[in-house]
Amino acid sequence: DGLSGISYELGDLNSVVLPHNAFDLVLIHQSLHHVIGLEKLLGRVARCLTSDGILFADEWTGPSRDEWSPNMLDRIRSIYAELPAAWRRTADLPLPIVHDDPSEAVRSSAIRATLHLFFDIVERPYGGHVTAVLLSQLTPEAARDPRFPEHVAQWLGLEDEDIRVHPERSYHTTFTG
Repeated sequence: DGLSGISYELGDLNSVVLPHNAFDLVLIHQSLHHVIGLEKLLGRVARCLTSDGILFADEWTGPSRDEWSPNMLDRIRSIYAELPAAWRRTADLPLPIVHDDPSEAVRSSAIRATLHLFFDIVERPYGGHVTAVLLSQLTPEAARDPRFPEHVAQWLGLEDEDIRVHPERSYHTTFTG
């Protein structure tokens, strides 16, 4: 596509070393919630940006893996329970966390505050606390049902209203700074 000056490297974000004042742009997509050393990493990211550099992050900012309580998903579980049985992967809605990955959502609830320590950030919460949780537990049959788009529209409406009144409920947020 005519782009140059882009390189990719494999590394551990908990221990990555970055050169100072070297980058005009840092993009982070759905990876901070796997990092235990958020302060160390984001401090390094802040120092690696040029004086007019930009950070853009799109992240899971929902509860960390050890912060879930039984009642946190009550409303979503009731929606899930009312769906046709053929749509549901399991009888009960499980917590939206990958338990087999010890890095999953290790400090996700700290991302927002940690970014604000190092950057002047503009946040945009965009949901995921209803629709993404439900969609992840549906069978392919759900999408083939003609009633499905109406359900998704209702869930998105619930999220939009929640974000309007309680933006902190969003499980996904973009950050620019």
